[in-house]
Amino acid sequence: MRFRWLQAGYVDGRRYEAGEIVEMPSTFVPPGACEPLDVEAVAAYFAAGPQPIGLIRQEKSDILLHRYPATYWVQSGDEWRLCGLGSSLGTKKATRPMELP
Repeated sequence: MRFRWLQAGYVDGRRYEAGEIVEMPSTFVPPGACEPLDVEAVAAYFAAGPQPIGLIRQEKSDILLHRYPATYWVQSGDEWRLCGLGSSLGTKKATRPMELP
C-alpha cells in the first residue's frame, strides 16, 4: 500500500516526513495524516473510517508539499464519504469527532 504523508508522523519508531511517499504493510491502519495512493491504500483508508486530515504542513524536510490530497472525507448528510480515489466506496458513520482539537 502506498501513502503520501501530509505531515510528519511516526510508525513503529520510524519518522516519516511530510510529502514522503512510502510503501506500508497490509496491516497498517492509516491515520488522517496520510493520503492513499493506490487501490489497497484506499481500501485501508476507508476501513479506518472517517477522520480529520489534520494540518497539512512541511516541517524539517526538503520534500515540497505542492498539492492538497485528492482523497479525503467529506460529509454527506449524517454520514461521511470519500472523495477522489474512494468516491465509489459508499458512506460511513463517524465513530470519533471530526473536528480538530
